[in-house]
Amino acid sequence: VDFLQCSRGTTSECRSTIWPSKEQFDAIEFDSETFLANADTLPRCVVCKSAVARPNVLMFGDSDFLDDRTDEQWNRFREFTDDVAIDKQKLVVIEIGAGEFVPTVRHIGESTVAANSKQGSLLVRINPRDTDVPNGHISLP
Repeated sequence: VDFLQCSRGTTSECRSTIWPSKEQFDAIEFDSETFLANADTLPRCVVCKSAVARPNVLMFGDSDFLDDRTDEQWNRFREFTDDVAIDKQKLVVIEIGAGEFVPTVRHIGESTVAANSKQGSLLVRINPRDTDVPNGHISLP
């Protein structure tokens, strides 16, 4: 978890701020016997300073997730795959450990390879349990 956001979003600035987590995570103190964190050292919102910070990670049914970083990453990914298609380059997608329970990563890999199939693009799926791949692609358990 590399980025945090406010868990409450009490101000408009809180609702739109994402920040790196490393410094705050490094400051968390734990009891070595109980493995419980000292509540006073938990990461706090950098804006309101009162709410506990939460991971900037999309969770199921999460209407409070700030998706600015994810949108940027998705746009860069699409630009990359568009450039691959325009330049008629062969693309190899290496997928490691993406299972069928939440198949989002599998779908993205399969659809990316399918969109570039004319160039002979290839999916390499590495997964000890969920080994199915489309015809012509590689599965490694």
